[in-house]
Amino acid sequence: MNIRPAVVEDAAAICAVINPLIERGGTTANETPWTESQVRDMLAGFGPRDFMHVAEDADGVLGFQYVEAHPDLDEDTGDIASFAAIDAAGRGVGKAMAAATFAEAKRRGWTRLFAYIRADNTGGLAYYQSIGFRTIRVDEAQPLKSGAVVDRVAKVRAL
Repeated sequence: MNIRPAVVEDAAAICAVINPLIERGGTTANETPWTESQVRDMLAGFGPRDFMHVAEDADGVLGFQYVEAHPDLDEDTGDIASFAAIDAAGRGVGKAMAAATFAEAKRRGWTRLFAYIRADNTGGLAYYQSIGFRTIRVDEAQPLKSGAVVDRVAKVRAL
């Protein structure tokens, strides 16, 4: 498995990872499918400390992870999001991406990372715990666009 910086040419592959997760539901707060144009705009709009990695093998992109600034976080804290393809579960994609992401985040001046995970996403909660994140709070009954509510767990990790 290779971990590398995402480029605009990865837009279709990134959509192919996240859109089935959105369609299945329960593991991402994203409720609207991503478009290739949105992914290209996201990558082009990243600030100097923001970045995205993709994990790939000979068959293509298996997952992606990004860190970006967020207006509700301290200046030294990056917001992290992680996604692995449904058929890549259990292959170590997340842990491989995390190692590369932590090194790059530190190189770019982040001292902490923040993750905000749906409480019903048991796999995501276990993943972030396994890579060193600790829970700092639980925000109850957070609304989704669909009108449903779900608790969200805030986690941080020092770099």
